[in-house]
Amino acid sequence: MKLHHLRYFIAVAEEGHFGRAAERLGIGQPPLSLQIQRLEKRIQIKLFHRRSRGVELTEGGKVLLRHARHILANVDDALNDVQRFRRSESNEINTGFAGGTWFNPDVAARLRQFKSHHTELLMKSVLAGHAPDLIRKLLEGNVDAAFIRPLTDTLDGIELTPVVQEPLAVVLPVNHRLATAGGVISLDRLAPENFVLCERNNIGKLSDDLMAACHQAGFTPLCEQYALQVEAIIPMVSAGFGISIVPDSLRNSLHGGVVFLPLQNLKLNTAVLLATRHRDASPAIHKFRKAFATVSAATG
Repeated sequence: MKLHHLRYFIAVAEEGHFGRAAERLGIGQPPLSLQIQRLEKRIQIKLFHRRSRGVELTEGGKVLLRHARHILANVDDALNDVQRFRRSESNEINTGFAGGTWFNPDVAARLRQFKSHHTELLMKSVLAGHAPDLIRKLLEGNVDAAFIRPLTDTLDGIELTPVVQEPLAVVLPVNHRLATAGGVISLDRLAPENFVLCERNNIGKLSDDLMAACHQAGFTPLCEQYALQVEAIIPMVSAGFGISIVPDSLRNSLHGGVVFLPLQNLKLNTAVLLATRHRDASPAIHKFRKAFATVSAATG
């Protein structure tokens, strides 16, 4: 039995249809049917009942599906472990960034410092994306370290190292009535405004803290537009879709058409965290984590 037979079988089982499974796998339907026939002949059991609108698993097929998924998961785990070992042996660190964390000057400065002090390590910035996606890729072994905004207080299998706290700021279109006020702005003055917010699933605690602060100021933000990532908010504000409250470091994106104003008398901030796999034994990751833990201790 070959692994590709199991992958083909799982696709047909999950789709319940040879045509859809073939499209998902990127092969023709006749070759797929032939491969399933060969698998049935090899294990000497019928795997599917053919129906007018597709197929359904036989009892024997259900048994194989359970084991096939387990086998392929183990193969994927093995490959991920080998890749992590290879990177560890080659002193390679694959990093990811979420929530516009690369705009934070403290993160950028410490990365430069770390690279200059550890020239034996190969730093790769491989991915920018949503924090949940980066966490999944961390656990799968495709990313070794990720800078994220807090999602929850703890994440299973992940070690979180606080790096720095940064304030939040109001971002307005440059022609907004409040943009020329200068100085600081109180949160309650934003009550009648349309907001552009980031989807909660991608920023977690930042969204919760912002909503709590607005409620304390006596209003719930009016929002008709949502961004998938924090940094995507800035061009949406520039285009006139609304105003927002974002990490202050996003002003370093240098996007035109917006104005940043500090919030008045409000200790509303967000953290940048370094996420790594719990108990990662890689010496390179140990050095990386230790370097950013030093920042945490220094910035308090």
